[in-house]
Amino acid sequence: QLVREGVVLMNERMAFINELSRYASEAYVRITNGEELTVVYRPDTRSEDTLLEALTDARPSDIKQGVTTRGPHRDDIDLLVSKKNARQFASQGQQRSAALAIKLAELALIRDRTGEYPILLLDDVLSELDSQRSQRLFEAIPDAVQCVITTTDLTDRDGLFGAECRYFHIKEGCLEAQ
Repeated sequence: QLVREGVVLMNERMAFINELSRYASEAYVRITNGEELTVVYRPDTRSEDTLLEALTDARPSDIKQGVTTRGPHRDDIDLLVSKKNARQFASQGQQRSAALAIKLAELALIRDRTGEYPILLLDDVLSELDSQRSQRLFEAIPDAVQCVITTTDLTDRDGLFGAECRYFHIKEGCLEAQ
């Protein structure tokens, strides 16, 4: 059963990650002003035959451990910035930009599938981005997207959010409009 359903899941993931990668790459270029991002699906096994073989080989050990160590639940993704693994070679700003590019890619995918954008929630997004990346991030967010941003400091971000923004402040546990 795991092989039959796992292969379906792996194929769906592959298609989704390929589509997500296209959108994320476009968003990353806008945020970083030209750097390249690729999202790569890394399945634990490559095909129905190799999945069956991997599960068969691991079965005695899996029974002893009480856990299935091979299969689609072991799949992963890699983020490549300028063709290098982001976990190992990207700066904090590049890693944060990659994560934000994936958020923007998810927005586009949801819009394509449902006809409307979801609400975009960004929690303390400005703390790890320089002012230029912050500016390009907000320029990359489509105008039709409702966005909720939390931040601890707006002092050096004058004009970043535009005139249509509403600001709130939490003081002593109470939300106050500013």
